Amino acid sequence: MKKATIYISLLFIALTMNAQDKTNELSGFIIHKQENGSNGSLDGANIFLIYAKDTLKTTSINGVFRFKPIKTGKAKLIITAIGCRKIEKELDIIAGKNPNLYIEILDESIQLEEVTIKGRIPIVTQNGDTLIFNPKAVNVQEGDVAMNIVEQLPGTETDDHSVKIMGKQVTKTYIDGKLIFGSDPMAALKNLSATDVLKIKAYDEYENTKTKKLMYRGDLTRVLNIETKSKLISSWKAHLLASAGSNLDSTNDKGKFRKGLGFTANFFSEKFLLTSNVFHNNINRKSNNIKDVLSISDPGSTYNETTYADLATERSWDTENGTYGTFRAFYTFGYNRDNTNTRSEQHYFPDNNYQQRLYEEQNSNSDKKQNHYSEFSFSNSNDKWGEFRWNQLITYNNNKDWQSLYIYNEENNLQTSKSLMHYDNLNKNFHVKEDVSYVNSITDRIGYTLESSVDINKGKDHSLRIDTLESSTTQTYLTIPSKLRNTEWNGNAQLIYILNPKNDTQISLDYSVKYENGWKHQFAWNMLSPTNPQTDEANTYSYKVNNLTQKQEVSFHFFPFKNTSCDISAGLKETTLKRKEKEMDNYRKTFISPAVAISFVHTDITNSWSAAYRLHNFVPNIVQLRPQIDNSNPYTLRSGNPNLKQSYLHSFLFNCNRMLGKHNHTIGVIINASIRQHSPVAKTTYYNAETYLPELQYTAPAHSSLISFENVKGYWGIKGKLIWQAPIRNIKSKYALSTGFNYEHNPYYIGENKTTTRTYDPSLEHFLLCNLTKRLKITISANTHYVHSINTENYTSKTFYQTAGATFDISQICKYFYLSSHYNFIFSHDYGINKEINRNHTLHLNIGCKVLNRKGDISITAYDLLNSHRTFNSQMYSNYIQNTWSNYYGRFFTINFTYRFGKVKSSYEGITNDGSIREYRPMSGKI
Repeated sequence: MKKATIYISLLFIALTMNAQDKTNELSGFIIHKQENGSNGSLDGANIFLIYAKDTLKTTSINGVFRFKPIKTGKAKLIITAIGCRKIEKELDIIAGKNPNLYIEILDESIQLEEVTIKGRIPIVTQNGDTLIFNPKAVNVQEGDVAMNIVEQLPGTETDDHSVKIMGKQVTKTYIDGKLIFGSDPMAALKNLSATDVLKIKAYDEYENTKTKKLMYRGDLTRVLNIETKSKLISSWKAHLLASAGSNLDSTNDKGKFRKGLGFTANFFSEKFLLTSNVFHNNINRKSNNIKDVLSISDPGSTYNETTYADLATERSWDTENGTYGTFRAFYTFGYNRDNTNTRSEQHYFPDNNYQQRLYEEQNSNSDKKQNHYSEFSFSNSNDKWGEFRWNQLITYNNNKDWQSLYIYNEENNLQTSKSLMHYDNLNKNFHVKEDVSYVNSITDRIGYTLESSVDINKGKDHSLRIDTLESSTTQTYLTIPSKLRNTEWNGNAQLIYILNPKNDTQISLDYSVKYENGWKHQFAWNMLSPTNPQTDEANTYSYKVNNLTQKQEVSFHFFPFKNTSCDISAGLKETTLKRKEKEMDNYRKTFISPAVAISFVHTDITNSWSAAYRLHNFVPNIVQLRPQIDNSNPYTLRSGNPNLKQSYLHSFLFNCNRMLGKHNHTIGVIINASIRQHSPVAKTTYYNAETYLPELQYTAPAHSSLISFENVKGYWGIKGKLIWQAPIRNIKSKYALSTGFNYEHNPYYIGENKTTTRTYDPSLEHFLLCNLTKRLKITISANTHYVHSINTENYTSKTFYQTAGATFDISQICKYFYLSSHYNFIFSHDYGINKEINRNHTLHLNIGCKVLNRKGDISITAYDLLNSHRTFNSQMYSNYIQNTWSNYYGRFFTINFTYRFGKVKSSYEGITNDGSIREYRPMSGKI
């Protein structure tokens, strides 16, 4: 009774406000009667008033709509809304005698050929071009968020940074039709409590839904709309995380005391959001997410100490005069220390210089990186005045790097040379980028876009390099300061003409220009004799660059078939590269190439496909073109080639996603083929004796290699992948099978001889997600992978990989306790030179209990309890096979404490815990 009184009162107020002048208008109020029994005003419905020769359109705001002015006579009123039944009503409009309309609209769901089984809730239904997922068909655990529901749904692919629905990436996540959590689609999925979710709708909409002009609305994108129990208005959440522990391996001298401390606070609402995040740890955590800690994700093999802080805000507006926009600001500070230790062996194939050759490196590396990043963006749009966008990005990096490198060379089983090198580098870099764009229309069919950006990059380096070659005459102690500056300006102008507004057929003309101006100065001195430093010619140089790129293109967009769009574009690209340098010949060359692209896209929410061809061109960069020796590793020298040509890449892409009825199985197919002409590839020349290189004015040490670049024909590859997903409803699980095959035909040069490596790479992957009950969750995965490489000389590399993993989560034991475990097995067998067999068994465990009214957790987490982790990798390159071993620093334990708190504002009141609604009852006097 109370609900009815509220709705009648609201209706009376809305219609009274619209009753001032009825001589030339039609108004009404729309009530949405939902399947769950709740009713409310319908916002965002599309209302059409259709005459014999004219059509008017508007949208509802809080259920109210109005047409003014209107014509008299017979007309048809049509109302459509996502997830609701279509309403059609015949009207006879008489001047001054048009009553206010009261319209009820109902939900409409069309089941996707679901087999009707007594007592079973359909996991997905379809309404037109909308998929409607039912969270009641899956299990969620305490503390789960909306993301944990989405990952169980058919046709979804998820990772930490994105979500795909039926093969298309989600760009927005609405909460009850509003962007409560801002423009980031992952923010809502990671912060909205799973217990608050009623329905999840997936559909396509244009990027700009607020405009009425075709040229402003952008492309069709996939979005999610989550209906909630609470009808969320705003939310603020915070949590504290603290960890302390120690290494489990006594031989590991890195981070004997393991620690972590973090705090996160977020406020979300439709018009304003503010988020902050601070943490410090030396346990390889890259986020402050409690779930990442309690789910015991693999900490990785390196030792990392991280300090991080960020602050972000977003403000949006939508005024009555049709102006809408957004302001965003984002700042982060990061300080990272990384330590890695690796050993690699390069086993070379026999050639004219040797029958056996081994090159070995032992590398110890320590990095310290301090980064500041800020980004500001502003957009303001109005159908009359156009759309203006501004974006600014500023970064500042201050990095230190220390490296110790031991090198060993062996030929025909005899040692030829060895070296111990030390590097100490200091790098400072400042980068700023400004982007401005403006979109407007001349008429309803003609519009234009103007874009401009400037990108400034400044850097300063100072390197110390100690080379202790066996011969004392070649020992060096180099100090190498350098400076660089690069400025890039981009401009673009586009003219659009809409040929047919009914089917969005349009043609556009584009002109873009990029101008790049920069310089680099580097000086090097050999300080073996501090009182008499000598200039090191190989590492001293100075050059300036001036590059200009222009591109003209015409594009045509049309619909050859229903729900199938076609885009065709063709143009011409001209690039002129200029380099001025005193120490070598100046360089100037102009590259001209065509630009062609054609694509077909069929948009159907349950049966979509796309096919595309594109011709890319790649102009060689300064590093590839400069004939300057890089002897940072004296046994692996590198140099550019000024005679390089531009290369062309022909790429073909096919993508198909389909839902197969009855049991909601989904299948996805991805095929990507590429052919490259004049591909710049490595050309490796080996010197078994000390050799002077006149074109580089450098003497290569004995038993060293020079790697330069050379254009080659014959590169091509193809990649294919088939993904099948099947919900197993009896145990509320989701099974995914993925099989793939990659082939690469990769030519290169060994000396003057061209050779080719062919690589065959089939794979098979299984994944099973079982939410058996609301307290038990099991995940099982397995991956089988085989890589077979063979070159022209019939030298081969064969490696078999098998991985298997399982996670076991019990969210409630004896009411207060929980347990999470993760086991991973890695097996690899190298059938090549080393016949290496590697087996890894890794077990992580987390045991905890709920405290402080279940808002807090105390847990103990242990990583790599079995102490059997080894990191090994084998790969075939141009003329050698490389085996790599890495130290593992991921064996430790921590004791953790977490505490959550927060508050929500919604259309319902109830008891809250960790910032999420847990019990619901209507608020008096509110809707």
